[in-house]
Amino acid sequence: MKKRLFSLFFALLLCFVLAGCGENKDTTKTTQSHKYQPDKSGDSYYSIKDEAPLRVKTQKAGTCWTNAITSSMEGSYYKKYREEISFDATDLCLQIYDDEKAEGWFCHRDKLDYGGWDWMACDYLPNGYAGCFLHDAWRYDIEGARDAMKQGIRNNGPISIALCDSTTYKREFDGYFTMNDDNPDHMDHAVVIIGWDDHFPKDYFKNPAKEDGAWLCQNSKSENWGNEGTYWVSYESLIDENVIFSMSDEYSDIAFYDYGNEKQISTGDTTSLANVFSKEGKLAAIGTYTNADNQKYKIEIFDGTFGKLLCSVDGPADIKGYHVVDLPESIDVKKFTVVVTYEGLAAVEGESYDVDDSAVSYVAKSQKGQSFVLLDGEWIDLADDDIEKKLGIDFKPNNACIKALYK
Repeated sequence: MKKRLFSLFFALLLCFVLAGCGENKDTTKTTQSHKYQPDKSGDSYYSIKDEAPLRVKTQKAGTCWTNAITSSMEGSYYKKYREEISFDATDLCLQIYDDEKAEGWFCHRDKLDYGGWDWMACDYLPNGYAGCFLHDAWRYDIEGARDAMKQGIRNNGPISIALCDSTTYKREFDGYFTMNDDNPDHMDHAVVIIGWDDHFPKDYFKNPAKEDGAWLCQNSKSENWGNEGTYWVSYESLIDENVIFSMSDEYSDIAFYDYGNEKQISTGDTTSLANVFSKEGKLAAIGTYTNADNQKYKIEIFDGTFGKLLCSVDGPADIKGYHVVDLPESIDVKKFTVVVTYEGLAAVEGESYDVDDSAVSYVAKSQKGQSFVLLDGEWIDLADDDIEKKLGIDFKPNNACIKALYK
């Protein structure tokens, strides 16, 4: 994961410099006699704007990434609750990089100009932001995910993506603003996908496409840019990250130790992790990360430290990412243990590391008595000094990525 994020981060940090904020100067205008009219009657076409209000944002400095993320948050919130909500992209960037927190992501240069990537928000938002908690972050694979992404957009909301933004491959054609660029060296921007058209003409792109079809993307350069803030990006264009962020305001509080899922561990076909919490209230849900589509899990709640079983719930998560699982009914708790058994890999914080000569740092810490792993039938503290040797890994795992949410 570190290597992939490393390369993507360098690209996104150029967002503000190369994006040409607020301008349409990079387009080539052409006309033809018969303008293309999309067929909106079937599944081949869809736009969130036809059913939901979605505010076009105007980014400050290099905050394209948090503008895309907050647009996804707003659109998915409307999909879920049929109510409008607004999240501040500039504030989210500053909060993710907040110097006052104990752990998480830190930026040691200009926070608004430096850039970032979607997974930073997947690390930060589960612990709470602006009166809400991240409920789901569906993370789609790059290859072969078109149908799943379409279903996700229709059911859950806009997908935040990283993409190429070279002016060389943009144009205005017959009134449509379009782009087709598959050069990974040009991946320097973030937008949201809000729809698609399988029949969008392949010859409407400056860089010719081999097939019809395009994503309808909303940019963060104001409504005066493109087609009222949107443009059509060919299916052949290179995109990455691909995350839908779904927020919930149905929980009042949270107990957690981790500040993000940066590593995974395994003890065999299944891996069991546990967190022991001491926080009184009505326990309503458990949040954790899954590392594969349709990964199976089992959640068990025990009284005290691995005491009496209070509740059990299981299932698969359809799309990998972060997910909150509601319990059948709320449980009154004081001190309790949450055990999650994963099919295959299990999510942990991993160890602290730096990016780009320490311009950005990820910091993880843990203490004894917080997180445990089941090894050969025995619960082992993840904070043990020799935990790397016991697990056969070359990094310090720190805390298990398990969170407890309250009504």
